[in-house]
Amino acid sequence: METLVAAASLIAVQLSGMVVMFGLMRAAPHERCTRYWAASAALAGIGVLLIMLNNGAYRPAILVLGNNFLICGVVLQWCGIRVFFRKTKMIAGWAIGGAFFLLFGLLVLQGAGVMQRSVLSSATILLLLTMSGIELWRSQPRTGGTARTIALGGCVLLCASYTFRLGALLSGSSSGLSTSTALPGLAMLYIIPTFSSLLLWSGLLLLYFERIVGTHQHQATHDELTGLLNRRALTIDGERALSLAQRLHAPLTVAFIDIDHFKDINDSFGHEAGDRVLVEVANIFRQTCRNVDLVGRYGGEEFCFVFPGIDRDGAVAVASRLVQTVRMHDFRLGRPVTASIGLAVTLPEAAQRDWHALLREADAQLYKAKHAGRNRYCIDQPRGEVLSLPQQMAS
Repeated sequence: METLVAAASLIAVQLSGMVVMFGLMRAAPHERCTRYWAASAALAGIGVLLIMLNNGAYRPAILVLGNNFLICGVVLQWCGIRVFFRKTKMIAGWAIGGAFFLLFGLLVLQGAGVMQRSVLSSATILLLLTMSGIELWRSQPRTGGTARTIALGGCVLLCASYTFRLGALLSGSSSGLSTSTALPGLAMLYIIPTFSSLLLWSGLLLLYFERIVGTHQHQATHDELTGLLNRRALTIDGERALSLAQRLHAPLTVAFIDIDHFKDINDSFGHEAGDRVLVEVANIFRQTCRNVDLVGRYGGEEFCFVFPGIDRDGAVAVASRLVQTVRMHDFRLGRPVTASIGLAVTLPEAAQRDWHALLREADAQLYKAKHAGRNRYCIDQPRGEVLSLPQQMAS
């Protein structure tokens, strides 16, 4: 009776995992990992059920079906983990599954005893679980990640359970057999696997939800085309950066950058070429700016920057470098692409300005840069004069 209850609990966990993953698969049919995981839980549950019903007897058809369903379920779980982490090659898992099918079939045809069959199935499951654990360990950062820790913990416990079971079988102990009613056997075969499977499925489910939340959060705060911050996120982070700079009595620079004659690029080369220019310009900005700088697409061909800790001299250096880098880049259009920049700087010793005032000043300086001939920068000055890129540098 104890064996029946323990086995039923393990089957219930597997089938529950199947139901949850099947629901996710229906909700997001484009996600291949949930398909693998739903099929994995279903096959593993059916496999455990057939093995339990067989109860160690020599019934070739049930033996082959039950054990191969179980192995196939573990292979599909490994495949789902690889798909989740954007990996496509799965030949190793299926090769192991195919080898098990052939070897187990030979053992059944030769009339091998339950001990030999259990050794083969336990060793194969242990190998596949180890492969799943390695995928979880390598594919995520080693620090942080509650979901990864839960899934990896469940995988490690399952590996430990099958390691002890394999050791018991190789030593000739009957506690490693599916017919065992002793407490150590029940623990190795059903109790620990039930708890471990629950941890593993919970961890995989949390990993999936973490990705969904992360994806939606990224889509809500980043521009789809360039991958830079969008206007809303830039405003929120920019106001936060300005508030921090004022508390620390540190300088901060805000800049507007506009691609010159961008409408002509779209009209002459098409919108696809225009999109390519925006993406390449965004890549230039990422490579030129520091990690602490905020870079976003403000709208159309206009970008906005926030440079914490940058005073006027630093702003001039950064602006000059950005203008020249864009001008020197080969956009494969047969003509140069240039940019104009307007900068506003807030200094600790100057009167404090809010975020919107800095934006208005940077926008006004951008207008001056365009009016002065484009392909240059303009920056606000203490007495109101304009500092512009010399014409010999702009040419």
